[in-house]
Amino acid sequence: MNTFQRLGSKYRTLSKVQINQVHEYTLRLMAQLGCRVECEEALDLLGEAGCDVRDPGRVKIPRRLVLEAIEAAPEKIDVFNRDGVLAMTFEEDACYYGTGSDCPTTIDLFSGERRPSTKKDIADLARFCDALPNMDFFMSMGIANDTPPGGNFVHQYAAMLQNTKKPIIVTAHGPNDMSAIIDMATTVYGGYAKVTSKPPMILYSEPLSPFIHTGMGVQKCLLCCEYEIPLFISVRL
Repeated sequence: MNTFQRLGSKYRTLSKVQINQVHEYTLRLMAQLGCRVECEEALDLLGEAGCDVRDPGRVKIPRRLVLEAIEAAPEKIDVFNRDGVLAMTFEEDACYYGTGSDCPTTIDLFSGERRPSTKKDIADLARFCDALPNMDFFMSMGIANDTPPGGNFVHQYAAMLQNTKKPIIVTAHGPNDMSAIIDMATTVYGGYAKVTSKPPMILYSEPLSPFIHTGMGVQKCLLCCEYEIPLFISVRL
């Protein structure tokens, strides 16, 4: 894949006017309707910043704070591979490609059987993705159904970590999972300072619909903030 393609396309589904309308509606929703926040630490931080947290089920974030947060965000975020080499720079109009995550079943390449995906499947896919020059990052593709209940995300990260040098997008059940994943990364990458200065992974998280930020979800995001690990939150309405 060439550099031009990674710069993204000039094609836009929405016009600038429509994008501004969506942004304006979002600001109104956060200021007037609010969202549910199920994390005491997050509620304290939001309250100190000037949000209305009197009702945790309707936390209201003023327009001013949202705009200030956008203004304070870095213009770009660098993500590195296992060798400490810059692999992706997230900035305006940048475009990168990789795999998705968490498919509960897979089609066995040898038997053609549809069956629950396993940790070995994730390892095999990670090696495959690692060899593809047009893939910039790897996400687990499948769920490790053959691992202990509740521990699949940690086992999935172990399978990815052992089989690809590319940046990894991780998911986690909560802060305990995320802490274990960070500890594993520091062992492989050479300490917390390396993981912080040259982050080799990104956390994927999302709220529950509609506008519910769970305690487990927010706590793992706060943990990533502590270690300066990039994260993105997919919004569901």
